[in-house]
Amino acid sequence: MSGGVDSSVAAALLGQRGFEVRGVFMRYWGDVDGLVPGGKDFTNCCNLDAMNDAQRVCDHLGIPLTVMDLREQFRQNVVKPFLVGYESGLTPNPCVECNRTIKFELIDRILSEAAEAEKESIYFATGHYVRNFQFPIPNSQFRQRLFVAQDPHKDQSYFLYTLTQEKLKRLLFPIGEFAKPQVRTLAQEMELPVALKKESQEVCFIKNNVQEFLQSRIRQQSEGVVVTTTGEEIGRHRGLAFYTIGQREGLGLGGGGPYYVAQKDYVTNTLVVSIGAEDKTLFARTVILSKVNWLSGQPPPEPIRVIAKPRYRHPGATAVVSGSRGQSPPGRGPAEAGVPGASAQTIICTFDQPERALTSGQSVVFYQDTAEGLELLGGGIIEMVER
Repeated sequence: MSGGVDSSVAAALLGQRGFEVRGVFMRYWGDVDGLVPGGKDFTNCCNLDAMNDAQRVCDHLGIPLTVMDLREQFRQNVVKPFLVGYESGLTPNPCVECNRTIKFELIDRILSEAAEAEKESIYFATGHYVRNFQFPIPNSQFRQRLFVAQDPHKDQSYFLYTLTQEKLKRLLFPIGEFAKPQVRTLAQEMELPVALKKESQEVCFIKNNVQEFLQSRIRQQSEGVVVTTTGEEIGRHRGLAFYTIGQREGLGLGGGGPYYVAQKDYVTNTLVVSIGAEDKTLFARTVILSKVNWLSGQPPPEPIRVIAKPRYRHPGATAVVSGSRGQSPPGRGPAEAGVPGASAQTIICTFDQPERALTSGQSVVFYQDTAEGLELLGGGIIEMVER
């Protein structure tokens, strides 16, 4: 129970379907975090206001609410890697890590605290827009599968590629069959006190904007020159960590343009920008991925053709995923030159057509068209962009 519309409707629907429902609010972030200068509240959700909203919904539904203080785990497992990633030249996705290390780890915690007799009847539900089903496989077993939501504009499967079969057996996603306007209508019909609450669109622990948050948190960065892809020096940057590949806004460059971040060279501390969105330096076909997870629990036969999404709002592009490499290539692609930290085992994703602004630290998520709909297969994190 986040205190928002989606999880509130999910809880209400489960109650209507005969489940005994208990609400859990996960407090991730303080209203005032001592690390922020002047005690400024950067929080966008998961704070005291959200907790109070969750309590009001639970009171309305007549269900209990448990508040779990997960602030320290959230700082260590989500916020800290987010900041370290930016300092290292990456563009991490905190929502993926939150789901992997915090939200769905709660399943194991709840089961460990439950009596042995009731463990088989405990399910964990969220307000994610995604559909899950189980399908029979040989030897009287079942395989859990995830599919994109009925409403493709709200689908959140991209953030769930790290789930495992064991966790999927315990998961329910009650609103995956609904479009957002339908969920709003249900909330009003159920007279939920958050029926008209505004939706959070950004990173949940950042209230204003990412740049302001980063500037208040990460270590002082060295300024350097900004050059075009043809080598012309056109300005100064305030530190490479504050920029991401493909960025246009907030570059602070006068005349000409529009400019887009094309490369971040950590060896020379140089920011390279293209003039226009179609500059070839912004495009690449091949990425090397690490920390790959397959929802089935087993890697598929290689190579495999997939529909790949290199970022959340991407519509998906055809690609081939192929074999692992024993060690990472020596050095990174031109967009992330000199950034340390490649992992030992990697796989290769090659898009049929060049893709714009492929960025180290972001996730590439794999899908496949099936008779039941677009199925989530798995994904991994971009270690390197090859050009």
